[in-house]
Amino acid sequence: MSKANVELKFIKPDKESAIADLDLASENVLLPLSDTTEENDPLDMYRNDSDGHIDKAKQLVVDNYNAHRDRGKTPAITADLVYIVWFVKALGNWKAIVVSPVVRGLLYEVTYNGRRGEAYITIFKKINDVKISD
Repeated sequence: MSKANVELKFIKPDKESAIADLDLASENVLLPLSDTTEENDPLDMYRNDSDGHIDKAKQLVVDNYNAHRDRGKTPAITADLVYIVWFVKALGNWKAIVVSPVVRGLLYEVTYNGRRGEAYITIFKKINDVKISD
């Protein structure tokens, strides 16, 4: 079994992009460029999500953020500005780590309990970044 090759490239968004409109044009954005084989494509989890769990996780984060944002200062987000960092499904349950470049410093953990039919959202905020030397 061969390993998938994923190249990461830093790009600057152009002025017409939605991200640039949200004042992120001055920051680098990390985007995956897939040059992998079909059998080991890391994007397969999006294509094979027949139950819609990934879309559900993204929509739960969008709904939560839009319901709690400061309407006077912060624009609403849509699912196309939300990204899945990690996803796992086991025995009818699933968990996703979700981020957005618009919602800086927050990381969302969405957990779904299939037996109870309930989803839970845990929000983590980066407080600081500390260097610890050996």
